[in-house]
This record gives sequence, C-alpha cells and structure tokens, in this order.
Amino acid sequence: MKSAILICALLAVVAVALPASAQTNTWDIYWLGNDKPENSAFAWDTGKVTMPSNQVTVGPANIGNPYPFARTVATGEVNVYDKDTGATQTFYRQRLNPDYEGGVTIETRIEGRYATSTSNLKVARIASKRGVVEVAWNIPQGQILITKGTAGGGNVILNYPAGVYHTFRLTEDSTGFKLWIDGELKKTGTVAAYSSEPADDRNEIGFGELGTFKVEYFVDYCYIELTGAYGPSDPGAPQLPSTYFVRGPVATIPSAANQAVITWVTSAPCNRRVYYRLKRTPAPPWSEYSEGGMNVNHSVTLNNLIGGLTYEYYVSCTDESGNTIESGIKEFTPNAEMHILPGISWGPRADSMGDGSMKFTWRATVKSDSYVYYREAGNSGSWTEVYDPTYIERWEDGNLSTLHVITIPGSAFTPGKTYEWYCRSVSEGSIWGEDSASGERFTYDFKFVDGPYAIASGTSCNIDFKTFFNTDGSTDAVTVKYRMLGSPTWNTVTQADTGMDHRVQLTGLTVPAQYEYQVICKTAVPGFSTLTSEVLNFETYQYPGGSVLTNGDFETGSLDPWVPFGANIGVAQDCP
Repeated sequence: MKSAILICALLAVVAVALPASAQTNTWDIYWLGNDKPENSAFAWDTGKVTMPSNQVTVGPANIGNPYPFARTVATGEVNVYDKDTGATQTFYRQRLNPDYEGGVTIETRIEGRYATSTSNLKVARIASKRGVVEVAWNIPQGQILITKGTAGGGNVILNYPAGVYHTFRLTEDSTGFKLWIDGELKKTGTVAAYSSEPADDRNEIGFGELGTFKVEYFVDYCYIELTGAYGPSDPGAPQLPSTYFVRGPVATIPSAANQAVITWVTSAPCNRRVYYRLKRTPAPPWSEYSEGGMNVNHSVTLNNLIGGLTYEYYVSCTDESGNTIESGIKEFTPNAEMHILPGISWGPRADSMGDGSMKFTWRATVKSDSYVYYREAGNSGSWTEVYDPTYIERWEDGNLSTLHVITIPGSAFTPGKTYEWYCRSVSEGSIWGEDSASGERFTYDFKFVDGPYAIASGTSCNIDFKTFFNTDGSTDAVTVKYRMLGSPTWNTVTQADTGMDHRVQLTGLTVPAQYEYQVICKTAVPGFSTLTSEVLNFETYQYPGGSVLTNGDFETGSLDPWVPFGANIGVAQDCP
C-alpha cells in the first residue's frame, strides 16, 4: 500500500544567530534508505547523537542514498533534517512557543545558503508510514502558495497573517490526497508516483512569494511523493500517534458578565464538548455544552454563568476514528454582573400560618429553585425534602433579587415535637446552589409566641399577646381571668377571637391597686386543645397629687411594653 511523504518548504533568513546558551540533549535520528530490491521501503536505522538542543547535525553521507528526516519521539521533541546528497548539513531548531502542548512548534533555517533558481533548492522532508503527516510552522511572510507546478496549471495563493503559527495536515487514501490548513480543507487531488523529483509536476506548498529568489531568502517546497511505504496493516508498520491536545484548553473571560470562552487545538479534526460546574463541596453535577462538526481549532462560549464564582471544567473530543480524548480539570471565574455575588441575601425564617401549616421564607440574589429540608431534632436519619420551582422577582437596593416561599401543611408535623431545618436555593441549570446555615429549629406546639403583656391606663388595662396558632373563634376562644390581689373571686372577660394577635381590655379597675391575671385560649388545629398562661401581675398607678395615671402620660409607642414579634420562629409576617 502506498503512503505519503510530506516534503515541506521553508522560507529562511540567511543570517541566523544561535542562542547564547544551548542545553545538551540526546535525540533519535533516523535515515530513509534503500534496503529492499524494489527500492520502495523505509529503513529505520537508528543512531543516538548528542548535540546542543538548538542544533542538529544530519548524516553521515556515506549511508546508501541517505534521506535523513524528522520523527516525533516519546518525549515530544522533533528532529529537524535535510536531504543533501553531497555533504552533512547543519540545521537549527528553536522551541518558539513553550505552551505548544503535546508537540513542539519548530522553525528551521539554513545558514549561508540562498536560492537563485528552482534547480538548486534544498528539500526538507517529514515522513509518515501511515499516510498522515502533520506539523505546525511559523509563516514568515503573509502568503501560502499551493501549486501543481508549471505543468499543473498555476497557483492558488492563500493569504495568512505573517508571524502566526498554522497547522498543516496532509492525508492520503484511495481517493487521493487532502491538505488541511488550520483545520480547513484547502486542496484535494491525486498524485502519481515518481522515481525522480521533477520540478514542474509536483503538488507544492510554499511560504512566501513563488518565483521570488533573493540573496537574503531561499524557498523550498512542500509536496507529496508516493514511495510504496508500509501500509497501515503491513508487518512492522508503526502506529500512528493518537489524537492529542496541541494547545489548551484555556479559559478566557470576556469583559461581559457571566461568560467564559474555552479554546483549544487538537492534533486531528474532532468534535467538541465542554463539561463545567461550580467548584463546591459537595460537587454539583456536570453541565454539558456540545457541538458537532470536525475541526482542529475549537472555541466554545459558555453563557448564563454565575459571575464571581469559580467553576471547574474539562473538554472532551472525539476524532474521525471514534477515539475520545479528555483534558484535565481546570478552573475559571467569570465576571460578576453589577458586582452582586450569588447567595442567600435575607433569611431564612420559619413562621406559623395559624392554621397549623408552616411557612419558610428567604431571599436569593439569583433566579433559583426552592428547597426546604426538615426532620425531628436529634434524629440523625434522612431529611424530608420539599421542593418548589417558583419564586417572585423583586428589586432590593437597586438589584434584582428573588423571594422564595415554601408552605408545609400541619399534617407533616407531630404536635409537641421540635424540628430542625434548613433551606436551599439552586439556580437554573443547577450551576449554583447554596444552603442556609444549619441548626435552625422550631417547636410545633400551641404556645404564646409573645406576651401576655399588661398595659394599665387609669381604670383600664389592655392584655396583649400572640399565639402560635389561630384561636377557634368560639365565644370563649380567648378568656382572661383577673382579680385584685387578696380577693377570693375571679372576674372573667371572653372574646370570640379567630387570629393569632389578641388584645383583651379590662375595665372598672381600682386605682391604685395590684391585680393578678391569667389567659386561656382555644384552637381548632388538630392535636391541640387549650393554652393556659401562668398567673401574672399588673398594677394601676396614681400620681402623688392624687390624679390617675393615664395612657396619655406616656409617649405612645416609645414606652409601650408591647414589642412586635421578631424572632425567627413565630407567626407569619411580611418580608422586609
């Protein structure tokens, strides 16, 4: 089976300054020889040569018809070579881009040579036994020429940015050859096998201007020459290297908020997938972004991220042969919108609704689903989860926030038990989530949430209090018993209250005097009956001059002993 040899042309400057220092490495050097009678096979003669890392001396010339060439070795280094039938030649190699992952970027130059015509051009070769060759070159000028030669009918001139690295990939199969430049198919055709190397009938790639031969430049050509090398299934044929990441992946953060751009380059055309998630403990599930289409240059833009938080990501690619490669896990942090970080911005709080149900309320800075988890306090078992995907958007201090409310019916709770709980917000796509602080508790019981308080004013006194549940609305739903200290007889006031906020007014009191009182309430919530306070006291007052102290002598509100309920567990109230 035929194989392809990529014969690469390089535009080179005559004067080349070597680096000031050179590290000594040992490289594998291979020669292409004629070891079979049909003069159509590769000979893999291997020699170990120690040389400076910026210089390769190729030879010796006395090996039969030597064609020294480069091969990528296990370390990722690339040997640079030249064909010269007369003498040993010296080439210089530089690692121009240290971030070129999985291989190297090379530039070759020959010192002291120039081209005056096509008859004495030097040829640099890279050989493959599998019909696939790939290498990246820095383009010194702004043009790449693809031509069939003078006999082939002219040139194709492609404009590329000068000084930029480009990837060239050459494939050959039964349909002919294909030339890919930067992942795009640029030329196809068929090639005949030649016993010699005619200048006019080659498929060529040149760098620079074709036909421009100046003293300070020389031009070599890139062309395909079929040689009758090993086929993919022939004994002794080397394995084609697996697809690898040439560069990247690298995350670039645009100036716009909540975005990231992931770019990378593969050694062969692949599709592209990016997996990403917030960097949290425990880790949330991966989100996937995928695109079809085969290419070597890849760019994926991730939108609707949560700015200001760190993400983990990795990329996965599948080549034309079905082989999949994956990168390692890396990180990026997108810009935040209006400098507002995602999180729970207010709450949470748990409130009784009065009818036995419990309402859990909090705010978050992003649009997110709502979860409440609860269990009996002291129980190390699993949590009960209640989920609600709805939220209410509101503006808070000029920033959009979301209000989250979950109501759990009373049938979920056991009378008299204490429960621990927490809430969770999870943003759309599960890319962000946050739990409230643990340790929040409430006791599910018919009890006084606040009070009772006695506020005397002249000959009357108001008894104020709040209950955890609604009273039942019967004629004696709320009862206050009171009597003057030392009296054997209780006076009684009843009210048909139905809510949780209560005020009972006692009138006709003696001034000054001391009283004791007790509050009794009834509720319709299943599992409960009556609620009775302890016996409390209040006192009516009189000024030294004999006048009665009335409520008007207080600054209303400032000295009022009634303090509105503000604890975490209590009756339902409006959120701030």
